Amino acid sequence: MALMRAHTATHLLNWALRRVGAGRGQRGSSIDEDSLRFDYATDDCAGEDDIVENVVSLVRSVISQAKPVTVEEIPLQKAAEIPQLQSEFKEGKEYPEIVRVACVGSGMDEAFAVECCSGTHVLNTSSVTDFTILSDRSSAKGVRRIFALTGEKARQSRSYGREVVSRLESECSNPTEVPSNDIPGEVTQWIITFLSFFI
Repeated sequence: MALMRAHTATHLLNWALRRVGAGRGQRGSSIDEDSLRFDYATDDCAGEDDIVENVVSLVRSVISQAKPVTVEEIPLQKAAEIPQLQSEFKEGKEYPEIVRVACVGSGMDEAFAVECCSGTHVLNTSSVTDFTILSDRSSAKGVRRIFALTGEKARQSRSYGREVVSRLESECSNPTEVPSNDIPGEVTQWIITFLSFFI
């Protein structure tokens, strides 16, 4: 189930990036249990905090709307005519006559994300539970890489992030009360906890 959550979230992430105008197509991805990596072509605006926040908000909104996720095998020509299709057909590459199309939403007309896909998915977006982006960085010229979490890992990460911000705000408001020799140990512990979300 954790792999299916991450896979469906990858489709929603691709849709949300295009929706905010930051993504110009998927360049690669990898999923693990409740975590994912997503590479996408972009312009210079991607990675800005407000763009990332908008993308997370869009994905979480679709998750909370409990939209159905369906998979259908259809002729390639029919798939290529779907207006919302996020998949790119490359000239000169051979494709099967029948393709498998994953659709997030109530039918093709009201779909959020539609892609040719042979992977497994949750049956409803509510099963993704939660979504958060840990990082969005440049990985090559014109390509950015997102690391994100789904499910309970996303909830734990979000909770931990709030805790760290609260502690930093508290400690920074009274810097004389924080012994300087405690800071490196606490920062190291925060980093270890953060990295544990990838394991």
